[in-house]
Amino acid sequence: PSFGKNNNDQKQQPQPQRQQSGRSPTNISNNNDKHKWWLGPPVNARISFCLFELPNIMWSWYYYVHRDSDLFLWRNNDNHERSTSYSVNANFILLFLFVAHYVNRAIVYPLRMDPNSKPMPLLIPLAAFGFTNCNGYMQALNACRLQKYPSNYCSTLQFQCGLLLFFMGVCINVQSD
Repeated sequence: PSFGKNNNDQKQQPQPQRQQSGRSPTNISNNNDKHKWWLGPPVNARISFCLFELPNIMWSWYYYVHRDSDLFLWRNNDNHERSTSYSVNANFILLFLFVAHYVNRAIVYPLRMDPNSKPMPLLIPLAAFGFTNCNGYMQALNACRLQKYPSNYCSTLQFQCGLLLFFMGVCINVQSD
C-alpha cells in the first residue's frame, strides 16, 4: 500500500505472460509421450491384464493343493477328531472369495474389455506381475497353511463386516468396469 498517494496515479506494470507448456490437466500426454521410452514398448492391454493378474490364481491353486488339511476339515467333536468331510469355514470362504475376485480380474474382465483398448507400456504389467506374485503368495499361504480361524469366526461381526465391504467392492467394481 502506498501512503498519501492516489492508487490511480500509479502506473500499471504489465504482467509477464506465462509460457504455455502444452500440458494442461486434460492434455498431459501430448508432450510426455516422447519421454515415456523408459516405460518400454506398448503391449496389448487385454493380454497384459490377464497375465499380470494370473499369479494370484496360480498361487491360490498351488497352496490349496499343498494346504494344511486341518484348515479345511470339520472337527466332529471337542476331542478334535478329524472328519473326512470338507467344511465351509472361514479359511475356505476367504480363499474362495480371493480366487473369485481374481478370476474376474484375470479372465472375465479382459474378455469384456474393448478389443481396441489403448496399449500399455511394458513396465506397467511387469510391475503389476511382481505385485500380484507377492500378493497371491502371501494371501494363499496365509489362508491355506498359516492362519487357522476359530470355528465360530464366520459369525463374528468382524468377518461379516469384511464380507459386506467385499461385496460392496464387487458392486463398485462391476459398475465401474
